[in-house]
Amino acid sequence: MAASNALAAPIPPGDRLTVSGAVKNLMGKGIKEVEVEVLVNGQHVKPQDKDEEIATGKSGSFLAEFILPAGTLPHAKVELKGFKPSWKPLAAGALQVMAAGADQAGNRLFQATQISILYRTITPAFWIATIILVLVYIFIAGEFMHRTLAALLGAALILFVSYTIGTFDKNYLILTFEDAMSAIDMNVIFLLMAMMIIVGVLKKTGIFQWLAYKSYAAARGNVFILGGILMVVTAVCSVFLDNVTTMLLMIPVTIEIAVTLKINPLAFLMPEVFASNVGGTATLIGDPPNILIGSYAKLSFMDFVGNLTLICLICLVVTVIFYLYWYKKDYLKAEVKDVNRTIALFIVIAGAEETGLIQIIAEWVKNVSGGNLTAAVIIVLWVSAIASACIDNIPFTATMLPIIAFLNQTIPGAESGVLWWSLAQGACLGGNGTMIGASANVVTVGLAEKAGYHISFLYYLKVCWWPMIISVTLSMFYLLLAY
Repeated sequence: MAASNALAAPIPPGDRLTVSGAVKNLMGKGIKEVEVEVLVNGQHVKPQDKDEEIATGKSGSFLAEFILPAGTLPHAKVELKGFKPSWKPLAAGALQVMAAGADQAGNRLFQATQISILYRTITPAFWIATIILVLVYIFIAGEFMHRTLAALLGAALILFVSYTIGTFDKNYLILTFEDAMSAIDMNVIFLLMAMMIIVGVLKKTGIFQWLAYKSYAAARGNVFILGGILMVVTAVCSVFLDNVTTMLLMIPVTIEIAVTLKINPLAFLMPEVFASNVGGTATLIGDPPNILIGSYAKLSFMDFVGNLTLICLICLVVTVIFYLYWYKKDYLKAEVKDVNRTIALFIVIAGAEETGLIQIIAEWVKNVSGGNLTAAVIIVLWVSAIASACIDNIPFTATMLPIIAFLNQTIPGAESGVLWWSLAQGACLGGNGTMIGASANVVTVGLAEKAGYHISFLYYLKVCWWPMIISVTLSMFYLLLAY
């Protein structure tokens, strides 16, 4: 009975401590799922009414309350530690405890707040994610298996390692299932789905067939003129539609025209997909990276038009000249008749991002550019271009958004917004470099393959890499001269 009364006895007044704060990376972005530990005089204490440890939320913030023996504060040493795989542990740091009055039960109230910075570190998970990413590219480039199967295999390996070895040693945890699912950008997927519905409607109208055959008629039998017109039509359509939709509509009729002329359809399709990415760069809705940039930086449709139209026109002219020369042998073989009668890759990339690969690239951009705007413009443009050629430009752009926002606040002169245009041009034009650099490229390759015209990774690289380099170079000079 005495024991029962002891258990029922009220808890004597004590010191109540509320600890709050956030854990962020160097760019000021909150880091989720950081295990936070509070120490009082070197001893670990658990939060009130909780058996589990404290962890940061999606925004990187945390909040916990502790009950300590009366008289412990404010003289006790209160410290904060943090841990997350692929990041350097947050060493114990003393918190400044402030009195906040007392409650009705006689408990003295105290509070402490701290914003902590966590730094990346190289762990086994980093190397495994990097190796898997490289192997996926090798399998795609060497055509050892279909690109979709290669991406799915890479995603499966990442989750397999994370939930086997990573269960016992968090240094091998690459990506959780929840993070893998969130890495799949549903905005892009639903955008593509909606555009395909539009495609289904527009197919019934025949407007793109009409445009293509009008182009054929306007060329009056000259295949070189036809090739140029098709590139311009594709680029212009990509300004008002997104480039994926444009290619979905252009591919079938382009193949039909090429078959009629008895030339390889790739001689038209490759220039068209390149032109679609050039044209899509000019507007907010033309390419998915621009949608991300516009939403994050609150840039309007006319902001994109005003800042990017001129350089896109210049790049389009260069693109037309380059491809008319590149495919001249194919065009000369044409038999002209009477004109009047005729994914899963998201998860692989997310694995590399979660273990720090993309973050390391972004932090390198910040450190190398220093406080020089010219250097920042050049580095952002070229890193975005090369990275977007190697990985899908959508996740890369999403990763770079807070980096650009940070640079805009720290580099004199960046308030003009030039770094946003550097990112937009680098991501959109750089996506032309490989078949997996942009969604329009993947769609074009897939539909061409379905129609019986195989496009290998290396062939795409051979045809598109150098014009991509030329267009990005032109963009660089434009940005340096205009801003």
